[in-house]
Amino acid sequence: MANASPNSVVGHIAAYQAATLAAQEAETTEEMEALEAEAAEALAAASNKGNSTDPDVVAAVNALLGIETEAADVEADSEGSGDAL
Repeated sequence: MANASPNSVVGHIAAYQAATLAAQEAETTEEMEALEAEAAEALAAASNKGNSTDPDVVAAVNALLGIETEAADVEADSEGSGDAL
């Protein structure tokens, strides 16, 4: 993806991935929200449909890119904490 044109679908997906990963590392809520908006814009640019905020689409793209989301982390944590009781 590093050599993809920024205006190609692959380039937009690379921008989505970079913004999503950066949002996960953001130090402030404002920074995280700005990066999430940037990621949504990149995903919308990669698609010809208005589904860049559909949770199922986002989850599918994240799965394909190997991006773990906080929801998956929280679910894994809650499953693990149940075993400790």
